Amino acid sequence: MNKYLKSTLVFFSFFLFSLFTNLPFELFDTSIKLLPNNWKAIYLTTMNIIYLGFLLMIYNKDIIKYYQDFKKNGKKYINQTIRYWYFGLIIMIISNMVINFLNPNDLAQNEQAVRELLGIVPLYMIFSTVIYAPLTEEIICRKIIKDIIKNKWGFIVVSAILFGGAHVLASIQTYWDILYIIPYGTLGGIFAYIYYKTNNLFTPIVIHALHNTILITLYLLIL
Repeated sequence: MNKYLKSTLVFFSFFLFSLFTNLPFELFDTSIKLLPNNWKAIYLTTMNIIYLGFLLMIYNKDIIKYYQDFKKNGKKYINQTIRYWYFGLIIMIISNMVINFLNPNDLAQNEQAVRELLGIVPLYMIFSTVIYAPLTEEIICRKIIKDIIKNKWGFIVVSAILFGGAHVLASIQTYWDILYIIPYGTLGGIFAYIYYKTNNLFTPIVIHALHNTILITLYLLIL
């Protein structure tokens, strides 16, 4: 299959996946929210594993190549790029503080949703944020975009906007929520730069997983 056609189809599959996940409930005029929490966690985890398996199957040759290279050079890649994550984290914290100061709703809707789900289905959320999200989002927002856009800064900017938008647009309730594209987009841009610099997708995957693990740990301590 043509590389650009494959990337386009996989890109749109990411957005169609949420519709497919809810389809069985729509057919029976019900909602996934009505499921008992344990069954909800099992169902969502299963669907995530299916979609992640689909992505790994589509990009299996690239993933194997990245993995073999990361086994040899992963420590060097992390040491070379972890400082960019620190820099991005500082920008995220500062921009979040400014937006939270201005925003009467106090927290991003996406962050509120994560905290609520963590209290309801903690095991699913740990799997989703620490394993599923880093792998899936790095393939969608970094691998696919870099395959399509060859210009370095064009790739980084588009990747940042896509990553920020994916974390914010679905949960926008007020105009203030749009501003949260800035901190999320900053993180997405940093991951894109890390991927471009090392040319290995496992580098941003590992740092992304580290970032989410720290956040989930903090949320659990707060809860």
